[in-house]
Amino acid sequence: MTTSLPASPSKNPTERILLDSGTNELEILVFEVGGQRYGVNVAKVREVIMRAQATPTPGQGPAVRGMTRLRGKVLTVIDLHTYLGVAPANPDPATWRLIVTEFNGLAAAFDVETVDSIYRLSWNQILPAPETTDDNTAAATGIAEIGEELVMMLDFESIYDGVAQNGTPRTLPAASSTSVDRSRLRVWSAEDSSFVRQGIERALTESGYHDHRIFDNGRELWNGLVAASRQGGLPDVIMSDIEMAQMDGLHLCKRVKENEATSHVKFLLYSSLITEQTRHKSERVGADAQVNKPKIEQVIAHFDGWAQALQGGQAA
Repeated sequence: MTTSLPASPSKNPTERILLDSGTNELEILVFEVGGQRYGVNVAKVREVIMRAQATPTPGQGPAVRGMTRLRGKVLTVIDLHTYLGVAPANPDPATWRLIVTEFNGLAAAFDVETVDSIYRLSWNQILPAPETTDDNTAAATGIAEIGEELVMMLDFESIYDGVAQNGTPRTLPAASSTSVDRSRLRVWSAEDSSFVRQGIERALTESGYHDHRIFDNGRELWNGLVAASRQGGLPDVIMSDIEMAQMDGLHLCKRVKENEATSHVKFLLYSSLITEQTRHKSERVGADAQVNKPKIEQVIAHFDGWAQALQGGQAA
């Protein structure tokens, strides 16, 4: 049985909230695991269904319940109770729900006990997740303020990579090129995941893009642009994630492109949320390019084109 995603504040289960591009807003789906409420960005959720049977798969971690087939696709099913190390508050799995997700071009499903509602928030209401080695907090993308309640936003991508990909990053550094002077391109990045930030730094450095500055979120990068526009030293290129606390990548791109001092800066969105269905949002805010994670080699290809233009005396 398929359940439509509920909506807030009315909690009407057939209603969805539509977001405009660049408004610095998001929708989060709130659910419960072990009596604790968590959230996930609705942009990653395809549907919510009743808990399905799964076929065990040898060699996977204990949090992987197995594989199931849905609408012609085979999905990895991950039990969040096992991953988070919590006992179910509701001991009857037959009443649980399965959150079906899609990100990075991958489909996966997550066992939860109940699904509450969708809440529309500003990214200003998402606090950065604390840096910690605790599994429950390390799997968070941020902390959502919903009224007086703080709800942890789970990082389904990191959870999937950790249990289904055995923690092996799928992002590989790009090979160096002899035909492009990569040292001339000044690159700024905004990325809220410390794991991804390290991968970006490594890939750009090993590719020869040494003039690189990285920020924890869009607001920090925007503040850096404001200061640089007064003092000089604006970047040639900005690469940004979409899903970030305080200021998301779409809103950052919209600000950059609408500001006379920065509108010439090339803007590349690098996110797991980019699909054929969502590309129009990035185009609407003026993005020059968009790449689905973890295809860092495509990022380097765009950078090379802009660096080549600089070599030829053209604007990047």
